[in-house]
Amino acid sequence: MDGTMTINGNFTTQQKSTITFLSNGANDSAAVLNIAQNVIVGVKGDSSGSTSYDLRIGEAVSNQWGGWGGPKNVTIGGDIIMYELGKVSFNVNLKGRTADYSNPDIDVKGLIRFEGNGSINPSMNIINASSKYTNNSTKETFSSEPVEVVLACNGISGNGVISNNSNGSIDNGPSKAILLLRNDSSQFFSGWIQDGQNCTTKIVMNGTGAQYLTSANRDPEKPTQGICFTGGLEIISGTLSMRYDHPINHGDLEMKGGTLQNDTASTAWNVNFTNLIYDGGTITSRWDGSNLDVITLTGAMQKGENFADSDKFLIKISGTDVSSLTDELIIAWDNLTFKTDFTEDDFEATYFEGYEALFDIKDDGLYLSYIAVPEPAAFAAIFGALSLAFCIRLRRK
Repeated sequence: MDGTMTINGNFTTQQKSTITFLSNGANDSAAVLNIAQNVIVGVKGDSSGSTSYDLRIGEAVSNQWGGWGGPKNVTIGGDIIMYELGKVSFNVNLKGRTADYSNPDIDVKGLIRFEGNGSINPSMNIINASSKYTNNSTKETFSSEPVEVVLACNGISGNGVISNNSNGSIDNGPSKAILLLRNDSSQFFSGWIQDGQNCTTKIVMNGTGAQYLTSANRDPEKPTQGICFTGGLEIISGTLSMRYDHPINHGDLEMKGGTLQNDTASTAWNVNFTNLIYDGGTITSRWDGSNLDVITLTGAMQKGENFADSDKFLIKISGTDVSSLTDELIIAWDNLTFKTDFTEDDFEATYFEGYEALFDIKDDGLYLSYIAVPEPAAFAAIFGALSLAFCIRLRRK
């Protein structure tokens, strides 16, 4: 308590039971946990039985009145590796702390690797504080205060489930788990990312590489399966590629840099957000000759505070032939209710030789057209024909 525990190698648990590690500490005396190498949970190839290898860093109670339920913060120097029946749950954060990307609550320097087999897959709770605090003297029970917890990593891979389990919203409003992706290479995750109990999940992309979210679950009757987070998406740098399959509203889309794109294998052409706030970056839309990816907003599309007068909202068209791309809706919202502060001149689309990209803001959103323009040789021929006609006319006079 009020100190630091450092493990110089790996931390491994291969016991089929619940293991609780660093489970107590008051707000001003909780321990700091440093694991220099990997956290390894479960046994590769063991997918039998219903009992999991359940590692809890912090207990499941957020005792914010008599002390916190886990360490102050956690740093893991390597990867978190979870095999088929592995499960990792965190209760890391102190009362009153707000999200800080530069100083994450859980700082994983390597990858989060979900080593599932497709049918039996590991899971992770970024926030795990499902039990109410009970005052032993008065026997009163209390819900925890909502918190914002940042888990940073170098990307997620494999097949598993990322979720949360919090009692914060029972009386006090929901907590928010923030998954901060700092990829320096391309990583592929085919599992689910969901909110969980009384807690939303937000994804922040801030790397130099790419993160691919390839889950194809699109059943609206199953809002906890697939890529179904609702806490928002923030793109600062790097590339976030996600299948637009799930119809759930993902919250606000904040574009500050980097690239957002629909996965090439996606069969869906629409993704839903609340508001779109644009400061920078590129939104990629696929065009196959008849279909164009669309971002649909239930709120507004607005300029961010750092969008300058000379800046452009960049849209990349992923396609080879735009000859039939005419008056296609690309960002949808109710412009009568949520008037945008963008004008048509604020947008710029991918250049295709022989075509000019034109934008039109209508009542129901932003439309894009590619209009054919004459080649320079054609301009010269037209100019020459006009000149010849003018000369002939002068001779006749």
